[in-house]
Amino acid sequence: MEVLRPLPFLTGRSIQDKHLTKMALRLSSSEQMNEGNRNLLISNMSFLQENLELSTLLSYMTPVLNDEDFAAIRSLPTRHEQVEMLVTILPERGDRAFHCFIQHLRISQPHLADYMCRKVSK
Repeated sequence: MEVLRPLPFLTGRSIQDKHLTKMALRLSSSEQMNEGNRNLLISNMSFLQENLELSTLLSYMTPVLNDEDFAAIRSLPTRHEQVEMLVTILPERGDRAFHCFIQHLRISQPHLADYMCRKVSK
């Protein structure tokens, strides 16, 4: 579990806007996904849009996605758009998000995990 430390510019201040605080905490703990993992997700976007069953996978993604992420994904009308949003969000959450994604694909949709792992080894 990631430990969040108080940010210097928030210490001692009273902030009513909950979203501002969440955004500041997210910025302080953000990390970038390595280029290889990011490229793997992006280059397989069409495959994932056609095959990924989001309703099953999303329930496993709480370690790396927050309520706003889930709402943004679920608000989109088509699976293609929802998968595109997920693939857009994951690189912002770093390599931990990629590994969580692959790990939970192995649980929920092992054939997709196998496909993605074969792509890594090429």
